[in-house]
Amino acid sequence: MALNGHHGLTLPISLIGTFWFMSMFGFTINMITLMALSLCVGLLIDDAIVVRENIVRHVQMGKNAYDAAMIGTQEIGLAVLATTLSIVAVFLPIGFMEGIIGKFFHEFGITIVAAVLISMFVSFTLDPMLSSVWHDPSIHPQGQTQKPASFYDKTVGRVTHWFEVQTDRMADKYQGMLAWALNHKLTTLLTALLIFIASVFMVPLWALNLCLRAITQKPHWPFRRQWVLRLKARLSKPNKLKKLFVSFQRLNTPSRA
Repeated sequence: MALNGHHGLTLPISLIGTFWFMSMFGFTINMITLMALSLCVGLLIDDAIVVRENIVRHVQMGKNAYDAAMIGTQEIGLAVLATTLSIVAVFLPIGFMEGIIGKFFHEFGITIVAAVLISMFVSFTLDPMLSSVWHDPSIHPQGQTQKPASFYDKTVGRVTHWFEVQTDRMADKYQGMLAWALNHKLTTLLTALLIFIASVFMVPLWALNLCLRAITQKPHWPFRRQWVLRLKARLSKPNKLKKLFVSFQRLNTPSRA
């Protein structure tokens, strides 16, 4: 799996486009929007990596860059679209929650949805276009290795090549496990059923563990004391205002001779 810097453009473009949407909706750069951006940083580049990896796979199979970009994007397009829309379906309702919590998380949900949709648009447009016209010399046919030629290949390239070899070995093991599962369908279904039943029986144990932990765990007395002091201060404010009002009324009342 040889990937170049095409998908590296997705992250800055998505973030800059998200800032434009934030400005259009009247959002500011605060803790909520920064938390949303930090949370979706890992999601923004996923679509571009998946599209680029499939394009590289077709190039390694012998296709030219243009055909590989067209066929690779068409093959993986529906899966990328479904993944992105599932993320949108999770975070979009958060942006329209009601109440005080909804006021806090409105910017959070809208920011994540805007960033993810922009990253999907970039992975369907910019990434295939650059892959069709910008050839990566590090891509070699499947099963062939490239001799180190440059200083990068002799230094950092050795580490990336080792990582690529380990990834290919993991992919081969996964394909072997997948082939075994497809050839032994009944055993696979029974194993999944047993795991599901065991997880159901573990739910009461998990709930009991939470209850025991809540009973045996010592309360956080400093936090409770601070909370009680704040509550007493708030409750004492009306009495203080009442005393001030009474004293002010006495001062303004003319004294009887």
